[in-house]
Amino acid sequence: MVRLRLILATALCVIPSASTWPHVRLLYPTPRVQASLKVGPCGGVARTSSPVVLEVGSEIEVTWDEFVDHPGYYQIFFSTGGDRDFVLLLDGIADKRPPTSGPNLYSAKVTLPSTPCEGTLQLIQVMTENPARPSLYFSCADVRLVEAGQDFRRGDSGSDGEVGVEDAILVLEHLFAGKPAPICRDAADANDDGELDVSDPIRILIFLFAGGAAPPSPGPEDCGPDPALDALGCPEYAGCGGA
Repeated sequence: MVRLRLILATALCVIPSASTWPHVRLLYPTPRVQASLKVGPCGGVARTSSPVVLEVGSEIEVTWDEFVDHPGYYQIFFSTGGDRDFVLLLDGIADKRPPTSGPNLYSAKVTLPSTPCEGTLQLIQVMTENPARPSLYFSCADVRLVEAGQDFRRGDSGSDGEVGVEDAILVLEHLFAGKPAPICRDAADANDDGELDVSDPIRILIFLFAGGAAPPSPGPEDCGPDPALDALGCPEYAGCGGA
């Protein structure tokens, strides 16, 4: 009897509770939480510190899965700030037939707003067992919308068209002497890790004086866009001339 009680207790510990097992869940963009949210707009869950960074006005493919089948449909909304004033992006996405095994997988293309913001993409599962009073499940993802940047030379913090020791100094002065950040932060991000920190002037100095590898694409010689969209941005850059 004691052994049976231990087995039952162990089983209860490993079976997910109904409150955490998702009915529906965003896959992309990455949701704030994996659990289903029964209260809108986002279950009272605070924003995360790692939003998905996307370009304003771009078209993306939203993907999600459904673990518990219900008759009904899906809606996709977007808020440009504060989890309020959501705008409908896509309505009436039909529910699929119950899966034979595993979750149902869904995808839909939407066009994002054209204004930079700290936004929220919201997926709603509308369940219509009672058409007069449908039930809702919510899944939310944090999205940062940024403008497309200018062409630039990687490592050229000063936007003068060349990478030199003064570019490393500009970043160090910003980090440790309270000076303004370079206008084209993408150019100052010499190692292209999406952050402006001490590793960037170090990368510049190693490249200039210790035979280190050149800063990543577009590199220090050629002008080009940032191949990895991030939150730094490059609203202005004067170092490309007529390039």
